[in-house]
Amino acid sequence: MRIELSLAGILISIAFEGQTKAVAPMYDYFFNGFITREKRTDASLNVNFLPDSINAWPFTMRDQNLTFHSPVFSSVHNHGVVQWLEEIGETAKCLSFSKSTLCCLFLNGLLLYSPETSSGKIYILRDGLGNFRSLYFLFWLYLAEVLGERGCCFLHAAALVKDEKGYLFPGDSGAGKSTISRLCSNYQIFSDDGPIIRSQNGVCRVYPSPFHQQDSLRGIENEVNALGVPIVRFYFLVKDEKIFIAKISKKMAFSMLLTRHIHFFQGLSTSTRLKLFDLFSGVCNTVPLHYFHFSKNKNICSYLTRMNGG
Repeated sequence: MRIELSLAGILISIAFEGQTKAVAPMYDYFFNGFITREKRTDASLNVNFLPDSINAWPFTMRDQNLTFHSPVFSSVHNHGVVQWLEEIGETAKCLSFSKSTLCCLFLNGLLLYSPETSSGKIYILRDGLGNFRSLYFLFWLYLAEVLGERGCCFLHAAALVKDEKGYLFPGDSGAGKSTISRLCSNYQIFSDDGPIIRSQNGVCRVYPSPFHQQDSLRGIENEVNALGVPIVRFYFLVKDEKIFIAKISKKMAFSMLLTRHIHFFQGLSTSTRLKLFDLFSGVCNTVPLHYFHFSKNKNICSYLTRMNGG
């Protein structure tokens, strides 16, 4: 089974092969609003189980220190993966390899990604921990890499839109992104956890994303999915007893965005991380930046509307 996605105007084709077809309807539902009928493709991913006879990875981790979200994530040596694929007869079914091909392990899943073609392959071991936890994580890592190669990313933030202007609220888990999204009912929500950020023609734009915790995308038109809206403010969330905004330095904002608020940043390729470095360097030089101190017991929506000139 195959689904075709459009994320920030980037067209991605995903093929579920063999018994992984059983989970395709779940992803079809999950990506409701981002399914497209476009014939062309910018990137493609294939998902499959490995044969029953294979129940362990034969290669070792490249860097034990490369960990995030879980200590069971790692990158592995390219040449070891190539040799193993040849031994099990999977080379012809796989993507072309080069020195820049990424190979990442998570639990019982392996992601292969080719930056030259934006093609990817996910293999899942049948006899391992959390079949579909692996698939879910590596699935999003692949999408993050495809976006990153084009200089955009999933940002750990809430994105609220009003009058075709985007307001971004970066925050760690529990910082209040979903609370802000829920309380600001007169704003349109692009995502409460992972909107897509992209710079085009010198303008930083935000796009709707399937990466969210609340069902927030109702009423968003397909044209908005492809074009996004300009970002006019960044508000870094700070829980407080009072509600007010305060200036944040460009240096501090840049550091926080790059080290804390880009989804999957540590798992991305070096070239992709450099592109995101440039993206947020530009963001911090062109978009007003503030801390937003807030209390959910205060009238957040009215305050923001007043601050944003609405």
